[in-house]
Amino acid sequence: MNCPIKVLNSIEIDGYGGYDVLFDETSKRVRVGCMAHVLRKFKDVVSSLPKDERANHSAHKVMAKIKELYQIEDQLRECSFEQRYEKRIELNAAEILEDIQELVAERLRSVSKNSPYFGALQYAENELEGIAKYLEHGMIELDNNHAENAIRPFAVGRRNWLFICTEKGAQASANIYSLLITAKANNIEPFTYLNKVIEELPSCKTLEDYERLLPL
Repeated sequence: MNCPIKVLNSIEIDGYGGYDVLFDETSKRVRVGCMAHVLRKFKDVVSSLPKDERANHSAHKVMAKIKELYQIEDQLRECSFEQRYEKRIELNAAEILEDIQELVAERLRSVSKNSPYFGALQYAENELEGIAKYLEHGMIELDNNHAENAIRPFAVGRRNWLFICTEKGAQASANIYSLLITAKANNIEPFTYLNKVIEELPSCKTLEDYERLLPL
């Protein structure tokens, strides 16, 4: 299996500029884009239009092409990572993505820079190069919806966290939340796991001792 990208160093995120600090010139991290956020931008454009203008808007052509990629992914849910990598090639995912890039570039030349549609197209153009990295390894998803869904139960409590009060308290909370979500992702019962960590932490002396407690 050809794996030009190191999956463990890849981070799949949207286009939020605050993430840029993670990918400076010295970083070994690989930025992978999220197609769901691109698709959402076009859906927002269409939904903001008067009803009689929605059906024929050219954003539908871009969305239709994006949905072709999702249709491919739907066929590969039960495949191994190696099979997913190979099937994406076989089912012409790369060619479809190139069509999307060309379509976006073409629309950008003809759309007013002051329109929401231009904003959606510009966002897509910026993100598609990073999104294309999903084609380089079967472990990488077309979008990061799985990760976002995993953290949603914690995200709904963000208003409560405004009252953590101190930076150290926020860091401690983030550490605990990260451990619990990682435990759940590895099919470890969170409450039992956290109890074990609390019991064993006092006896940890070396880095290896702490790593042994990671929920992997």
